[in-house]
Amino acid sequence: MVDLWDKAFAPASHPRENGEPTRAGLPSDTCPPGSGQPLVGVAASADVPQQLPAATRGFAGRSIELQKLTALLDDMASAGTMVISAVDGMPGIGKTALAVHWAHQVADRFPDGQLYINLRGFDPSGLPVPAVEAIRGFLDALGIPASQIPRSLDAQAGLYRSLLAGRRVLVILDNARDAEQVRPLLPGSPGCLVLATSRNQLTGLIAEGAHPLTLGLPTGAESRQLLERRLGPDRLNAEPTSARQMADLCGRLPLALSIVAARAVTHPHFSLTDLTAELRNSQERLDAFEGGDPAANPRAVFSWSYQQLSTAAARMFRTFGMYPGPDITVPAAASMAGVPTAAARSALAELAWSHLITEHVPGRFTFHDLLRAYAIEQAAGQARAHNHDDEHRAAMHRVLDHCLHTAMAASHRFSPFRSPLQLASPQPGVLPADVADKEQAMAWFDAEVPVLLALIAFADADGFDTHAWQIPWTLSPFFNRRSRWQDYIVTQRTALAAASRLGDTFALAHAHHLLGHAQAQVGDYTAADPNVRQARDLFRELGDQANEAVVLNGLASMLEKQKRYPEALAVALDALRMLKAVGHWWTQATVENGVGWLYAHLGQHDQALTHCQRALSLHRDSGHRGGTADTLDSLGYIYVHLGDIAQAKAHYTRAIEAYRQIGAPFGEGNSLAGLGDALAAEGDPGAAEAAWCQAIAILDRLRHPLADEVRARLCHLEADLIHQPGESAGVLISTRSDDGITDENA
Repeated sequence: MVDLWDKAFAPASHPRENGEPTRAGLPSDTCPPGSGQPLVGVAASADVPQQLPAATRGFAGRSIELQKLTALLDDMASAGTMVISAVDGMPGIGKTALAVHWAHQVADRFPDGQLYINLRGFDPSGLPVPAVEAIRGFLDALGIPASQIPRSLDAQAGLYRSLLAGRRVLVILDNARDAEQVRPLLPGSPGCLVLATSRNQLTGLIAEGAHPLTLGLPTGAESRQLLERRLGPDRLNAEPTSARQMADLCGRLPLALSIVAARAVTHPHFSLTDLTAELRNSQERLDAFEGGDPAANPRAVFSWSYQQLSTAAARMFRTFGMYPGPDITVPAAASMAGVPTAAARSALAELAWSHLITEHVPGRFTFHDLLRAYAIEQAAGQARAHNHDDEHRAAMHRVLDHCLHTAMAASHRFSPFRSPLQLASPQPGVLPADVADKEQAMAWFDAEVPVLLALIAFADADGFDTHAWQIPWTLSPFFNRRSRWQDYIVTQRTALAAASRLGDTFALAHAHHLLGHAQAQVGDYTAADPNVRQARDLFRELGDQANEAVVLNGLASMLEKQKRYPEALAVALDALRMLKAVGHWWTQATVENGVGWLYAHLGQHDQALTHCQRALSLHRDSGHRGGTADTLDSLGYIYVHLGDIAQAKAHYTRAIEAYRQIGAPFGEGNSLAGLGDALAAEGDPGAAEAAWCQAIAILDRLRHPLADEVRARLCHLEADLIHQPGESAGVLISTRSDDGITDENA
């Protein structure tokens, strides 16, 4: 049975990989050679990730530290164990530059790839990357489709460790807050090397055998070398005293030196003496950098660059500092600042040119956390001086509107059968991004999900309650399609809290419904049931029959998964009556198929046939290929139990072809299992064996529990063949609505 939840929130389908046929996961004696049938499916293979950021331009010095890191490779080879190095040091000292520079030098020693993540352990937003997001990013980089990723964090971590077992992979965990943030990301077997960086000494890891490496300030000679790499030897040799004083005034802090060098490069007609005098004057107006070595004062350097900005760029710098997301695009920055796109692009380019922000990937800008802290400080000072607190809140309102309206458009692109919310008009100056089609919509969500998670948390904490429930609403189909169950549950809990504060019955109904759906997807029916029933009651109170029907069909699906077929059928029939009354023919088709599926499980096959044939006609009229495939599968199941094996084979075969066309591997595997049942009932063991082997290959690749049930059928093939037609097929359970195999736009 495929419910309306999965119609609205079907996970993205993944085309099968090309490769040689395989009988993945089967014992060698289960699918003997010579069956004469081609097998579908491929052996699982992970991609080779190459995630290292670009090496720091003009990297200088650190020869001793580089030698210590390289020595770890010999330790790894001789000890035959995974090696961990924990690099710590003050902000701006060059931990990331060292780690990335060294990683590029030794990348060829790790032929199975390099993984990198900035854990944002000290981001001024206070939102370090959670383990579930970090592991999910690594699994994506290793080429694991969403449909194969387990739902729990522990299972995801186990899959990550399994993928790295026996492989030589370099893992860079940059900017970690503490050992606890690092531990879930550690491989579990030899051959891998982990390099973690942090402002804090990761004593927990060191106690467990990690190699510590604390970075101090570079020497005077190394500082000069860094400036020389950026400015050239002739310029430094012409003014050696000023060059030395410049390094001293920067406290020899690499981040500060880089910014000073950038200003000198972009103003080649300025003498180093004048630049040094300017730096000295700005330093005298500032306190020592809070929390760092008093001798190292990057705030002086930051203020120096900040004071040279245009008015528009300085305002963008301050506004961006208060932005809670990890990075920002030009359209979002334009909306946040309330300026045209061209003006935002110009301001961001000026900030990047001044090395106050970084364009870390094309079109996406971010801060070093030290510079973000400085930007926040400047924004706070501006607000105190000019009473601009309202300006900051207005900027955040605009960027929330930008993300909400863009997310709504993107959500509708790949979930067109889902009625969008009626949003309030965006604030003046908001420029939602253009999302032209389903592919762009998915790409936008993939890129923006860390930003959206941060904005939801900000909206929840700062009183933007409408955004705090509506942005999660737009994300729910994406989370379902990408199997991001924990994000789905957490954001809907936030939405429910925001809706409660608003006292908005409509918002509460949606939040209860989606939270219940997310909980049901992970099999937590005890938690899901009261949320789903509360949503039903609230929509009924509102007189919203269309949404009540959607919730009822979801409730029917949940009952069906628990094999409570009579209860499920009664609820599904109520949903069907409501949809007919309100004229929602495009969702009626899915419910008709669900009703037919339930009748089939209750042994009432004539009624089942009537409903599923009606569903098939409606799906074909609407052009919904995913719904058509689901219904063909249901009809195959029904015809097996009616004893019409020819019709059963025909419908299963058409279902398999449809699932292949839309790239829905679970649907293909599920229907192949059903086809094997039909062939076994017909008395053709060779063909049944081939179909089941193909099903197992696909289902094993998806790590779906149905594979074991099909494997058990295969192992008892001879016993199954003595049953009456239809009996062996009767063991096939309904699992389609667990996986959402349809493609909404197909």
